[in-house]
Amino acid sequence: MNIITSNLLINLKKHGYTNQRDIAKRTGHSLGAINKGLKQLRAADYLKQQTLTQKAEDTLSSLKEKQAIILAAGFGVRMLPINHEIPKGLVEVKGQRLIERLIEQLLAAQVSDIKIVVGFQKEKYEYLMDKYPVKLLVNTKYKDKNNIDSLATGMSHMKNTFVVPCDVWLADNPFLQEALYAWYLVTDAKGRSLFKVANNQKIIETTLTEEGNYLTGVAYFPKEEFKQLAHAIHAATKDNDFAHSFWEEILFEQTAFDIYAHIAPNDHVLEINTYEDLRAADDRSQSLETQAVLKIAEVFNVSPQEVKDVTTMKAGMTNRSFLFTVDGKRYIMRMPGEGSNQLINRFEEAAVYEKINHQGICDEVLYIQPESGYKITAFMEDSHVCDPHDPKQIALCMGKLRQFHQLALKVDHTFDIFELLEFYEDLWEGQPSAYPDYEKTKAKIYEIKHYIDHHAGEKILSHIDANADNFLIYSDADGKEHVRLIDWEYAAMHDPAVDIAMFAIYSMLDRQETDRVIDIYYEGETPEEKRTLIYAYIAAAGLLWSNWCEYKRKFGIDFGDYSIAQYRYAKDYYKILKEEKKVL
Repeated sequence: MNIITSNLLINLKKHGYTNQRDIAKRTGHSLGAINKGLKQLRAADYLKQQTLTQKAEDTLSSLKEKQAIILAAGFGVRMLPINHEIPKGLVEVKGQRLIERLIEQLLAAQVSDIKIVVGFQKEKYEYLMDKYPVKLLVNTKYKDKNNIDSLATGMSHMKNTFVVPCDVWLADNPFLQEALYAWYLVTDAKGRSLFKVANNQKIIETTLTEEGNYLTGVAYFPKEEFKQLAHAIHAATKDNDFAHSFWEEILFEQTAFDIYAHIAPNDHVLEINTYEDLRAADDRSQSLETQAVLKIAEVFNVSPQEVKDVTTMKAGMTNRSFLFTVDGKRYIMRMPGEGSNQLINRFEEAAVYEKINHQGICDEVLYIQPESGYKITAFMEDSHVCDPHDPKQIALCMGKLRQFHQLALKVDHTFDIFELLEFYEDLWEGQPSAYPDYEKTKAKIYEIKHYIDHHAGEKILSHIDANADNFLIYSDADGKEHVRLIDWEYAAMHDPAVDIAMFAIYSMLDRQETDRVIDIYYEGETPEEKRTLIYAYIAAAGLLWSNWCEYKRKFGIDFGDYSIAQYRYAKDYYKILKEEKKVL
C-alpha cells in the first residue's frame, strides 16, 4: 500500500466518509491525490461506495499486531572510553538510559512484543527483563559481523515491525504513527548521504552531486513488507559479500517495495556514537564520568568537564586508545583491549618505562597504572609511523633501535619465546589449533630452539614489539627528522636481534625486504651467523604470534592476513634454516 491510500484508509476509519475536500484537509494531500487514492481503494476492494469493506476492517485491525526489534549487540567502538564500562544502549541522556527511553516510547505506542538483540556486554542488559515486558536475544556473531546478523537474529515472527537502533535519542515518539506502508525515519538536515526524500515522499538514491537526508536507523514495516525484508536479510547473511554490511544496505538494494520517509527535525534526533556526541547532547550525563576520564582529571588536577575533544583512535592489536585535550594540549589514554590482561604483565611494563622514560627513546609517559593498565602519554603532533618499505625511514628507525640497544639496559624480567608460545596455547583452553598441521609445525619450531639456545647473544632490554607502527618519525624546528619508539608492554630481557625479526614479520616483509632491514641495522656489515639467527627468531616468533592471534580470536578479534602470515613465517623460515642454511 502507498502512503496516500494508507493515510486515506486510516482517516476514513477514524472520521468516516465526508467529502473529498474535507478528507484532503485532514490528510494534507491534494484533491487530485485524494480522488486517485479513493479509486485505488475501491479497485482493491477496500472501499465500496463510501463504506469500508471487511477487507479494509481486517487490514486496519492488523495494525494492533506490532513488534519491535532493538539492535543492541555491537561494540560501539567509537564510544571509548564509555564502552569500556557499559554498552552504548545504557548510556544516560537527559537522566534516562537510551534503551529505556526507546522501550517506554514503544510501550506507549502499544507495542507489546519487544525483542532486544544483544551481544557485547549482554549481561548488563539482563535487568531490562525485570523492569519491562521485553525479551533478550543473543547474537553470537556480533564480534565479527555487522548489524545485519543482529536483525536476522530477531526475525523469528512476522508482524508489523519497528526496527530500532539502541543508540538514538528521539524527542518525539515516532512509533505512535499508524501506517500501512513501509517507512524510514530521516532528519530534515541535508548532507553527505546516499539517500534523499523525493517529492512523492519516497526515499530514493542520491546522485554524486546531490545532498541527501541523514538516516536515523529507525524504520517500520507492515507484515508483508517485513516478510520480504526478512527473506532478503537471511539470504544476505549466507553471502560473505554482505558479512560486514549494515541492514539498510539490504533494505534499499535487495527489496522491491517502496519505502517512504518520515521526516524529523534534526535537533529532535540525537545519535550517540561517540563520547563527544554524548557531551553535546547532555553535558551533565553521568555516563561521561567514566573511570578513565576521572583518572585523567585526577592526573591533570582538572575537572572532568575540562577533559575535552575525546576521540577514539584506531584500535590497536592489543589495546584500545583515545585522544583527549587538556589545556589545549593533546594526550593519549591507553586502555587494555579484550583479554590483554592475560597477555601483558603491566607491572613489568611500568618497570620498563621507569628505565627508559625521559631518555629520548620513547614517547613521554605522564601516568601509568599497572593495576588497571591505564597509561597516559603526550601526543606527538605531526608525527607519522615508519613505512617499512622506505629505505630512508628504515634507516632512521634502525638507527634509533641500535641506539637503544647500545644502552644495554637491564630489567628483572625476561621474554622467552618458547615459554610464551606454550602459554598462549594454554589460553586456548583445550581447543585445537585452527591449522590442521599445527602439531607438525610446532615440532619443527622446537628443532630451532636448540639452535637459538646455542647462538643467542647477550640478553639486554629489548623492545620485542619493534614493528614499523611503533616507530614515530617527526621533525624538529630545523627540519631534522627524529624517531621515538612507543608501546613497550612486551619489552623484556632478550637477545636484541629479536627486535629486527619482529620488525620484519609484523610488516609481513618478504625475504629480500627482510635482508635489507637486517643489513641496514648492521650498517652493511651483517655477520652471516647473525642473519641466520634472525631467521631463526622469525620462524619461532611467527608461531608465537600465530598462537597469540588464535587466542585473540576467542574475543572476536580477527587480524586477517596477519595471522596467516605469521604461521607462514614459521614454516617458510624453518625450511630456509633446514634446507638452505643447513643448521638444523
